Amino acid sequence: MEKRQAERKQKKLVLKVENDDGKVIDISEKGLRISVQKIPENELVDIKMKIRDKAFHLKGTIHWVEIKQTLDEEPYEIGLSIKNPGDEFLDFVDSL
Repeated sequence: MEKRQAERKQKKLVLKVENDDGKVIDISEKGLRISVQKIPENELVDIKMKIRDKAFHLKGTIHWVEIKQTLDEEPYEIGLSIKNPGDEFLDFVDSL
């Protein structure tokens, strides 16, 4: 049974989590799955994304961390929920 409340959309985007570079693997109105080089120290994180002419500054909560099985630039995948995403972000995700 599917537990997700919002549809995931696979989209390759760059972002910053706590000022460290990362990549979006998939995105939804409620959260992100990202890949990063290092795991943030805190559960509550700052997320910054610039997409086309729009910049988003979001707060997220880490729900899970997974070590990738492949040798990669970003060896960790993280599941984040987004706190109070705002209408502009929701519109952006809906447009994907």
